[in-house]
Amino acid sequence: MALLGATIAALIIGITIVPMEAAHGRLFTDTPGTYQISVYALGATMVLWAALGVAALVTGIVSIVRRGANSRAVWGIILAVVSPFVAVTALIASMVIAAMMI
Repeated sequence: MALLGATIAALIIGITIVPMEAAHGRLFTDTPGTYQISVYALGATMVLWAALGVAALVTGIVSIVRRGANSRAVWGIILAVVSPFVAVTALIASMVIAAMMI
């Protein structure tokens, strides 16, 4: 869940930020206030996704320590570790694609 939520938020920010800055100015603070608030809100949801990722990591480790390695615990740990990298890659890739379309 953390992987999906963080990636979607990063994609939305990446796709919309390049055209907004191209239209309103080079800096993020040059964009309209309502857009800035929406980007800050999406950024705040990333904190929620990060917390869920940490919870998945801790739960997976506890499950492995208590009951031995089962596939759900291992996948939870793998997805919790990979999620930040996927979200950052999605943000950068969507910004590059949006810049190419302008």
